[in-house]
Amino acid sequence: MKGTQNSFWAVNMERITAYDPVKETEYMISCQLEDADYDDTLKFVASTYLAESDRLVHGTGRKGPKVVNFAPILDDRIIPVNDAVLDVLDLCSEKANAPVEIEFAFKGPGQSEDASLGLLQIRPIAAFSEKVDISENDLQGERTVACSHHALGNGITEVEYIVYVKPESFNTSATRQIASEIARINRMFTDENFEYLLIGYGRWGSSDPWLGIPVTWGHISGAKAIIEISGPKMRVELSQGSHFFHNLSSFGVGYLSVSEPLDGPVNWDIINTGSEILHETEHVKCLRIPGGVSVRINGRKGLGVVLR
Repeated sequence: MKGTQNSFWAVNMERITAYDPVKETEYMISCQLEDADYDDTLKFVASTYLAESDRLVHGTGRKGPKVVNFAPILDDRIIPVNDAVLDVLDLCSEKANAPVEIEFAFKGPGQSEDASLGLLQIRPIAAFSEKVDISENDLQGERTVACSHHALGNGITEVEYIVYVKPESFNTSATRQIASEIARINRMFTDENFEYLLIGYGRWGSSDPWLGIPVTWGHISGAKAIIEISGPKMRVELSQGSHFFHNLSSFGVGYLSVSEPLDGPVNWDIINTGSEILHETEHVKCLRIPGGVSVRINGRKGLGVVLR
């Protein structure tokens, strides 16, 4: 009972009086669970706790606290969501010729024949087949450009080019301009079909420009690996787990979050020594690294390292 859901978010259908494009909940309203029971929504997704017998019964027909556990649908099969999801998974896996994960929305009023399942997103499941060993010497050695104890992806990638946000000119007020500069450089790489390592501060793909650089996938589509830095210049909780990063993993793009207090700073001297500057803007520098760098990620341990 301590862990059960007791509130939910709904679309606010009333008129919005204060327009705030940064506030993510501007058109949302938080309601208590009992507010969802007036139109019989809960009867499909909740069970009722009976204190006198210390047990849960499916549905909302009895008096008592409600627990959202989807038992009427998943166990009683009042609406055949389970079978529908399995059929969709089989169909999508067949078309993709690989295992997939899906996101779906379910809409169901009173009767099964009125219910519908909407497919929102399909992604192939990234399988880790390559074993990557990363030693302590790799994490702290003379060749180490950066290391991370929170990395996504798996494998070894060799890249010859690095695009990075210059630490000496970085400012949180300029993140939109930085995103535009990176987009222009990215087009140069994609036109030549080159791949690169991308390094920057805060959250890549953030919708809040004060928390990171608000790029979209199209702005960085040439990146083969990306690094997010959290440190004195921008200290934020890095954003693993969003759609942005799941998509990167699905596309085989490595991701390393570098927390400078935990992992140590990025070694800019190793990056710049002997490198050729191909392009430079006010906030971004693009280099060609003789011999390239190796991005190594152990997906099973969440370890990542960039070595020159």
